[in-house]
Amino acid sequence: MFRIALRLILLVPIAFGSTSYGSETEDRIPLAGKQLADALAQRRSIVTSGVTLKQTLLTLQRDIRIAVVLDRSIDPSMVPEVSTKYITNEQLIRSLAEACSLQTSIGDRYVFIGMPQKAGRLKTLTEINRQTILSLRSKLDKAVYLKLSEPLSASWPALSEPQKLIQKAANSVGIRISNPESIPHDLWPEVTLPKLTFSDYATLILNQFDMTFEIDDQATLAIVLAKSNVRIEQRYRVSSKDKTDINEKWMNAFPDLDVKWSGSTAIVSASIETHEQLEQLRIGKAEKTIDAASLRNRKFTMNVPSGTTLKRLLATFEQSGIHIQVEGRTDGELEKLLQQTVEFDVSGSPADEFFLMVFRGWDASVEVGDEEVLVRF
Repeated sequence: MFRIALRLILLVPIAFGSTSYGSETEDRIPLAGKQLADALAQRRSIVTSGVTLKQTLLTLQRDIRIAVVLDRSIDPSMVPEVSTKYITNEQLIRSLAEACSLQTSIGDRYVFIGMPQKAGRLKTLTEINRQTILSLRSKLDKAVYLKLSEPLSASWPALSEPQKLIQKAANSVGIRISNPESIPHDLWPEVTLPKLTFSDYATLILNQFDMTFEIDDQATLAIVLAKSNVRIEQRYRVSSKDKTDINEKWMNAFPDLDVKWSGSTAIVSASIETHEQLEQLRIGKAEKTIDAASLRNRKFTMNVPSGTTLKRLLATFEQSGIHIQVEGRTDGELEKLLQQTVEFDVSGSPADEFFLMVFRGWDASVEVGDEEVLVRF
């Protein structure tokens, strides 16, 4: 009996900018809120080679219903080379982005992938604009404020013009845009997202042009340039006995942190992502993880070029924690089998079909279990 520790090519799903879910039935609408957080905490492994960023994200979309927006300026035909251990979906998405020299912004409704400056400020801009709307609650017309607070359909079809998208959304909530011509002409691919408030929707679109918005109490919106480094102030109550320890943890993690203490209250100006990490350090919260489905319920995506040996393929898989057990061949016989070449290009292939294809030249039975694959001669 021969046993091989394998790394799997497992591409797990999301909603990419040029993707449609078709009819928005309950099981196809992208996840949001706690459901999105739970999906991001599930664990997977991934090995992708020869597969475009677009196709990888499309596969992720189909599997776990996470909406991902790829920035308008990013080439979706880039081919990330990624091989990971068993990690969370959030870590997996970040790995894909980093392989393309991009950055990820994880929100409560969708995931954004883009250049570091745009991705790095998106969540903070979103929160600043949410607070701006909230501050106008007693000043805006009541009907307008109520519409601003309600989630809107945030999806758009292929070849949409962002200027028209913003204008249509503004009209629907009773807002006048003073300078819509500030948005450059562009044609965008289809996107499917969960519902967003007008503020979140406008922030997502405008940030891709390095812009944001200002709004007054007369419901007039002006499109303005976004600052490269945006921050938001938050306060943290820390017990006197923990103050020194917490401050030390914060400064070790963020040496340039802008923090001022007033007694046991810390006043911190930072990005939302930094605030999230500060809070985790303050309460000692561990990263949440949720086990993925059994091996037999997973799907696989891989592009294997002509001339690739099974030995090389298995070497590519070796660190994913998926085990291949081979019965009925000696080590010498198995070594010869591993010199056979394979070629295939699959997307979202069920585990049973995937492993039958991998070992189709072996004249052996292939059984996929919850945690391992048994190949028996």
